[in-house]
Amino acid sequence: MNSASQQDARVKVWSRLMASNPPVWVKTVRVIESAVFERQEIHLEKATCIVGSHGAGKTLLLRLIEAALGSNSRTPPFVGGGSHFEPDVKPLTGVVELVLSVKGGSVSAVVDLSTPERERAAIWTKLLGPSHWPTFVSSAELANDFIWYYQQFSSGVDRPVRARDFTPAERTAVRAILGRTYDSIRMQTILLDGSDDGQWFSQGPYVTAVSDGVVADNTTFSLGELWVYRVLWELERLQPGCLFMMDEPESFLALRGHRPLVDEVARRALGGNLQLLIATHSPQVLSRFPVASVRVCVRGPGEKVVIMKAESSEQVRRIVGMEVPVETLILVEDEFAAFFLSEIFACLGLPVAGIEIVPAAGEGNVKSGVRALLRVSRIRVFGVLDADQRHLADESKNLYSLPGEFDPEKEILDFALKNHVSVAGALGRTPESLLAALDGHLFLDHQYWPRRLAVDLGLDQRYVTSVLVRLWLQQPDRRQQAHELAVALVKTD
Repeated sequence: MNSASQQDARVKVWSRLMASNPPVWVKTVRVIESAVFERQEIHLEKATCIVGSHGAGKTLLLRLIEAALGSNSRTPPFVGGGSHFEPDVKPLTGVVELVLSVKGGSVSAVVDLSTPERERAAIWTKLLGPSHWPTFVSSAELANDFIWYYQQFSSGVDRPVRARDFTPAERTAVRAILGRTYDSIRMQTILLDGSDDGQWFSQGPYVTAVSDGVVADNTTFSLGELWVYRVLWELERLQPGCLFMMDEPESFLALRGHRPLVDEVARRALGGNLQLLIATHSPQVLSRFPVASVRVCVRGPGEKVVIMKAESSEQVRRIVGMEVPVETLILVEDEFAAFFLSEIFACLGLPVAGIEIVPAAGEGNVKSGVRALLRVSRIRVFGVLDADQRHLADESKNLYSLPGEFDPEKEILDFALKNHVSVAGALGRTPESLLAALDGHLFLDHQYWPRRLAVDLGLDQRYVTSVLVRLWLQQPDRRQQAHELAVALVKTD
C-alpha cells in the first residue's frame, strides 16, 4: 500500500470512529460540586481530545471521570475517596453526575467522589455489569509501575495468562511509531503479584521482539517502546463499550511517532468498540480530531476549571502554542483596502488564521502578482480588486472584487452621507458635526478623506473606519456580496 492509500485508510478509521456507536459511552459529565471545577455540563464525543495550558486541568478531568466511574487514581493528581497508599494524601472529591448512552438508551447516576472506590464501582456494576470499567494510561502510571514491576518480573514470566504474536500489519504499525523493524513480536500477559490468600493477582505485559536473531524484551526496550506496548496491551484488555483514556500519548516518543501512535490507538478503539478520550499538547495528535471533538480546559473565575467546546482551529492552535503558517495570501490595491477586507472578515466572524492580506500598490500589481504567485503550490493566492474594478475580476484567475460598486472609501463615504443620523449616533457625535466633517470631501482624493474625517471628529481613524464598515455591512446586498467573497477566500473548518 502506497503512502497516499495509507493516509486515506487512516482518515477513514478516524471518520468511522467519530461516527461509531459503542454499546456504552459517556455522553455528559455534570459537575455538581467541586473545589476545582466550575459547576458545568461537559459533553463528550465517541472520540474527544482535551487541550489546554499546563495546569489547566486536563489530567484532572480524566481523573475525575475515572473516579466517577469507580476507579481511584494511583498517581497524582489523586481523585476519589478511599486508599491512596499514603495516609496524608488528600484527594480531590466532589459530586458529579454521569449520563451514559447504553444501547441507544441512556442511564445516569449521581456519584459522590468522597465515597470509597468499591461503592462507586458498585453503582456501575449494577447498571452496566462487571465487564465495564474505565482505563487510564499515562507516563506517570508507567513510571509508578517500574517500582514494583521488575521486583515481580522474573517470577511473573513463568506464569503467563495469555500470549499472542503481532500480525504483520501490527508490526508495520510499530515500525511507523518507533522506527524499529522486528521479524516477530510476542506479547504475553503475566501475573505479577497477588494477595496473601491467593485470591487476586496483578497483571502486566511482557513483550519479546526479534530482529535478525537478536531478542529484545522489557528489560532492554527504551522508554518509548515500553510506553507503546503498555498502551497497546491496555487496549486489548477492554470489553466493548469501555472508556479508554490517554494522558499525553506523545510521552517518550519522537515527533514523527505521535500521529502513528494515535492512529493505531484509533484503529484498535474502533475494532474494540471503545470510547476514546485523549489529553495532549501534541499538534500531531490534535490534528486527527475535528474542531467539534476538541474540548479546551481554561481557568475561570476563582481559578476554577472550565471545560469549553473549541470554537475554531485558530483558537486551538493558539492554546497549544502552535505557530500558524501562512496558507492563504490575498493581494489588494492599497492599505485601506487591506483594512477594509480585514473588517469584513471580522464582521462575518470568520477564522483568519493563516491568512495574510498584502497591499500591492495598485490594481496592475494585484493582477501581475497573482499571476506570478499562482505557480506556488504551498499556499493559496488570490487578488481582490476594488469594486470599481469589478469588470476585471476573473475567478478562473483567482481575481475577485470587494463588495459594492465603487472604491471602498467612496462606498462608506456615500453611506455616511445618506445615513448621517445613525452613523453619528454610533460614533458618539451629533448629526450636524458629522455633516460638517464630511463637508468638502470632494476636494480631496479618496485616499485622504478617511484621515481628514477622523481628525475633524476628534476620533481615531481606525475606530471611525471600523464603525463605518460595520454599519455599511448591515445592508443586505452588501452583506450578501461580502459573504460570497469570503466563501471564495477563506478556508473554514
